Amino acid sequence: MKIADERRHTVIKGVLTSGDGLRTEVDQGDYILYVGSEGYNDAHRDDVSIKCGYTTDAGTIMLEKENCGLTIDFKSPLVTASIGNKPVYEAVLTNVGKSDDVFGLDVGGLPGGWYGRYKLTADSTESISKLYIDSGSEKTVFLEIIPPYSVEKGNYFFNMSVESSEKDYSEPLEARITSSSNMVIFSEKYRYDMTKGDSVEIPVTISNKGKGDALTNVRTEVSAPEGWNVRVTPSSVPSIQPGEKATVILTVSPPASIAASDYKISVRVVSDQQEETDEIRIVINESSLVGILGLVMLLGACGGVYYFFRKHERR
Repeated sequence: MKIADERRHTVIKGVLTSGDGLRTEVDQGDYILYVGSEGYNDAHRDDVSIKCGYTTDAGTIMLEKENCGLTIDFKSPLVTASIGNKPVYEAVLTNVGKSDDVFGLDVGGLPGGWYGRYKLTADSTESISKLYIDSGSEKTVFLEIIPPYSVEKGNYFFNMSVESSEKDYSEPLEARITSSSNMVIFSEKYRYDMTKGDSVEIPVTISNKGKGDALTNVRTEVSAPEGWNVRVTPSSVPSIQPGEKATVILTVSPPASIAASDYKISVRVVSDQQEETDEIRIVINESSLVGILGLVMLLGACGGVYYFFRKHERR
């Protein structure tokens, strides 16, 4: 509702109304009330006189529905998405007109290289360009915005445009595109064989597969069984730019008294932006010297048995 000075016809106050009416205060004088709502014909009431210290009831002002009318309500007119992702807007379209209608759907003011499409569900692969809505009914649509591959971070503005049989509607929308980082860690092998008393060097590659943001303050932490010694070189990397990678070397030394078996170490890479964890299997085998010594002992035992039987056989 708008309140205008009756003499000068200038709007002095605007008030949002509810279904239960409203109450507001203005200075003493004569006014014109203008009342309007989306989908309804505007109405006004002249000669509303306000006296100081008194309450004036302007009564009930009825609005008549337009033949064609539409309201558009967004879940949020601002959607944030990282580079490589698509902003999606959810809107409820309500036909508040007297007549059923077919509404044409479009997107206006998109930046160059951008594209938009409407869908009936968020995960649908089919797009629509028109929507039939009965009078008094509503339908939900999803507007998916597809930025170009080369988009840069920033705020972008455009409009949802809807065309009815008699009137066009436009609602402003905003997409906030943020940069992204995507850490990926990779080892050439995920199983390393070694003998007791030895150490092994394991290269681990840290890649930034994202767009826009660098990985900063990248640190590698290793969890190993008790008694193991693991050295990380370098212990930290200041930054990894998008599309680039860095390699750290894990020098793993199990204790000399360890039993031959399968073991696992956990590699955790942490940055200011995100973290990733991976596991590497290490198989500890007996040393070749132990095997040779065992073979010699076995041959010695066999020789002793042979000698014992030969000796007693002569008796």
